[in-house]
Amino acid sequence: MKKTILTPVDFSKVGQNAIAHAAGILETTKGDLLLFRVVKDSKELFATKKKMNRFRARVQAQYPDLNVKSLLRIGEFFEGIGYAALENNAELIVMGTHGLKGLQFITGSRALKVVSNSEVPIIIVQEDSKPTKGYKNILVPMTLDKNSKQKLTYAKHLALYLNSKIFLIAPSEKDEFLRNKIQRDLNFAKQFFDEANIPYEAEINEEIYTLDSYIEYAKEKDIDLIVFMNQPESAYILFDDRVQRVITNKAHIPVLLINPRKTSFVTIFGNYSGQG
Repeated sequence: MKKTILTPVDFSKVGQNAIAHAAGILETTKGDLLLFRVVKDSKELFATKKKMNRFRARVQAQYPDLNVKSLLRIGEFFEGIGYAALENNAELIVMGTHGLKGLQFITGSRALKVVSNSEVPIIIVQEDSKPTKGYKNILVPMTLDKNSKQKLTYAKHLALYLNSKIFLIAPSEKDEFLRNKIQRDLNFAKQFFDEANIPYEAEINEEIYTLDSYIEYAKEKDIDLIVFMNQPESAYILFDDRVQRVITNKAHIPVLLINPRKTSFVTIFGNYSGQG
């Protein structure tokens, strides 16, 4: 089946890099790439439409195997992007960040606002994130969050679609109860990927306890994508509960951000129901 990925457009270098990442994911199915932009009012609509049409034509010429479409909306970007993805049956949003300094496309609290308003998962890439033909090595940090099984489901569908390898990494806990819980969850994850015939590596690592240690591990394993659950109310706060630090990591590794849902929702390239 052809897949649809929505990518917001701001005509910047980082925005074009996000398009390259989306194209790499879609390459295997020659799917649809939907370029999306929000304008403040109708006065901007005509001029932006002309610019968007020219931009869409350039992207189509660059990626002839994809069906490149464009969509303009008047309104609020934070809410509009999630609605646009759902209305156009997009399985995934790929967007860029300019980092911690300068004009921001999406950083910090703005990132949280975008994620919290979207039922569709979002991959965020930095300007220097190297595009690939899909993500072959995917890191799934194991935590004690109640929605962690949703994260495994997203990772499974993406790995099956891209023929990826999963890396499961968990911190070593001193508390016996937490240590046993982490081990049970890791065993569940291993069985989960065994049943799906997805290759993986899994370990509990005593050196994993901060964001920097996860990023160093990711660099050692040549990780292409980190799967991260947006859990602002988590009892076990990974990455110091700062999504900003995750999406602007020093290794420039793309991050898949998932907003937990208690009801049925569309996952990446597959369906999943329940809180799991």
